[in-house]
Amino acid sequence: MNNFKYMNKLFDTFKIVIGGEPEVGKSNLQFECIEINKSKKYITTHHGADFQIKFVKIGEKLYKLIIWDIQNFHSIFDIPPGKFHQWHRDTHGVILMYDITNENSFKSIREWCKYFDRNMPYKPCKVLVGNKCDKSNRVITEEEGMVVASDFNMKFFETSAENNKNINEVFECILQECIKAKNDGTFNIKHKVENITKKEEPKNDSCNII
Repeated sequence: MNNFKYMNKLFDTFKIVIGGEPEVGKSNLQFECIEINKSKKYITTHHGADFQIKFVKIGEKLYKLIIWDIQNFHSIFDIPPGKFHQWHRDTHGVILMYDITNENSFKSIREWCKYFDRNMPYKPCKVLVGNKCDKSNRVITEEEGMVVASDFNMKFFETSAENNKNINEVFECILQECIKAKNDGTFNIKHKVENITKKEEPKNDSCNII
């Protein structure tokens, strides 16, 4: 749906980052949420990150999501800490994604969690996503994903960006978490930002995404 009709309306804005290793389906998740053809061009920075804008209505209130996709890195450890903080300062929510058919992408999730927490001045809301659940060659069980999500206090979903399974649910969830955090003052609580080093390498409103 065309977002231009909302340009003159008042709304809260949340910045959402999709993180994870290459080839786990981050861009597909972003495309499916925005409901655009995967072959279409979208906004690209010169530093390996892309974003799209999505408006979401909960009850009578309108919210604006700015959804970022980190790109052009081989792994979490290839992200320069300074550039990371520049791109994603003021991030409210993080969707961390792994591929259920790729063990290495799952193993990196704990480091992704630590990285976001250490490089943000407050604790961002996080949701864990195990993508490609439509594939038959699974190597990561749903229970393993739930354990990591529990360890880092994240909500957990298994998705298929190809079949659009649980895509809206993921974004509804991260938005609800961000609204809750904003209302209870979480985003106003600052803590010391630490840079990760190479050593670490080895109430019942309906939510409508529109």
